[in-house]
Amino acid sequence: RRVPAGVAVPLSSGGVTRLGVRRLIDPVTGEATQANVFPRHDLDIGARADGPAVITEDETTIVIPAGFAACRWPDGTLELTRERCSASSKEVSA
Repeated sequence: RRVPAGVAVPLSSGGVTRLGVRRLIDPVTGEATQANVFPRHDLDIGARADGPAVITEDETTIVIPAGFAACRWPDGTLELTRERCSASSKEVSA
């Protein structure tokens, strides 16, 4: 299902609101793909976003390639890892 950019779609896990979907070139595969878009300020501690995904902020955008995941730690940092983050993280990808 395609979601127009800028349309908020609630996710079923983690309570994070997805802003929509963005078409991009995945830096790992080099292929065009659809990526879920999440606002960083809505990612709870322990939230996990599996790539391909985009995390947006006022001053930067983080692209999470296919095969990677971003996890938010208690201090607010995001850790990008191959495949999965720790078992205690909550999935937020759609």
